[in-house]
Amino acid sequence: MLDYFVENAEEESLKLPGHMEVLLMRLISDGLLDGPEMAGGMALGDKVLMRNDKYTLTDAGREVVAQLRDAMSLD
Repeated sequence: MLDYFVENAEEESLKLPGHMEVLLMRLISDGLLDGPEMAGGMALGDKVLMRNDKYTLTDAGREVVAQLRDAMSLD
């Protein structure tokens, strides 16, 4: 996920399907992402069938991404 931000420098948010909870919880608890913000989905009655949540880089997340980008440019 952080690779996405490294490769897409102009992006600061990402919509993701709901099956990545463990990774997302870790990035949020580490202070690298803010979220989730509901960004769309499909509902049937009171059940959510698919949902796309939007996660945004924090200042700390942008710093980590910049460090990763700099390290990749050394290769």
